[in-house]
Amino acid sequence: MGFGERIRYLLKLRGISQRELSQELFMARSTLNGYIQESRQPSYETLIQIAEYFNVTTDYLLGVTDCPYRAEELLTAEPGRKAGLYRHLDRDKQDLVTEKIEFYQKPDKKKGGRPLRRGPGESSKTE
Repeated sequence: MGFGERIRYLLKLRGISQRELSQELFMARSTLNGYIQESRQPSYETLIQIAEYFNVTTDYLLGVTDCPYRAEELLTAEPGRKAGLYRHLDRDKQDLVTEKIEFYQKPDKKKGGRPLRRGPGESSKTE
């Protein structure tokens, strides 16, 4: 699925027209139509603006991945939504999420009582 098809799909999901989207993003309707017809390419700033509007990743819009959701959204989403987000991931990303969950289910201490190393932004408890 190309960039234009993904925009069409997102428009349909959101239930809005090209005209409504172009007004929301303050761009000419002909410019948006050029993106959808794939006769034009958006700037980086416009690509980010479109991704933020639809709450998807730029990788999804560009066809790098078929999963439209950000990885952190899987960890912070409401429980019912997490399953839906997980199902949209490819198998490799599902495996990564599973590994992360298993990591966080482990006790906070290694054998011998030394604290586990933590990633950036994670607090470390020392006893």
